[in-house]
Amino acid sequence: AAVAVVDDPSPEVLADIAEFAEFLSHHVHITFERVATGETGDDLISLLATSQVGGDTLTRSQVELFCLTLVVAGNETTRSLLAGAALVLAEHPEQRKSLVADPSLLNGAVEECLRWVTPIQAFCRTAVEDGSIGGTPVRADDYLVLLYASGNRDEAVFGPTADRFDLHRSATPAHVAFGFGEHVCLGASLARLEARIVLDELLRRFPNYEVVGAPMEVPSTLTKRMAALPVRLR
Repeated sequence: AAVAVVDDPSPEVLADIAEFAEFLSHHVHITFERVATGETGDDLISLLATSQVGGDTLTRSQVELFCLTLVVAGNETTRSLLAGAALVLAEHPEQRKSLVADPSLLNGAVEECLRWVTPIQAFCRTAVEDGSIGGTPVRADDYLVLLYASGNRDEAVFGPTADRFDLHRSATPAHVAFGFGEHVCLGASLARLEARIVLDELLRRFPNYEVVGAPMEVPSTLTKRMAALPVRLR
């Protein structure tokens, strides 16, 4: 719902978000009350409740928002990457066969899947000072749409095969699936690890899995999403 609301702020979606926010608020409240009595646990929320940023303790609202961001970002994006990777490998059986035969290609395959799928399709930023992008002037306070999916198909960076999936792509330049600079994804290393583990297990156990139906894609201006990808594990 937290992702869907970008394109579908319907009463049902908003109700789901409100219900989840209420759950988080209650959980954070209980944790803060426990910490106030000197009882601390080793869970994430206890850690946040006792942490400081710039000498200031985090507020309950800040912790709630942090948890909401963490749950959504740590779920939606990696799930989309895994579904997209399973689909594109099925669509390129010879490349999948080479990956099964040589698991050392897995790291490069994950990077190519990240580039190809681009789980987060676009984000927006506000310029803080004057500058230029590709020769186009940008003024302070301009509101810009960063099209990561387009950047990951940039021929100037990835060459004439930028529009093709190639897990053998040599010396792949840095893609922007995780963003960049101070906004780079906090969970990038974890997402890479999760993708390597899942693809390794999938291809070792079911190297001949088949996609047996059309992927059920979810329209979104924010993410590359699938509600379902029907496969037969063989």
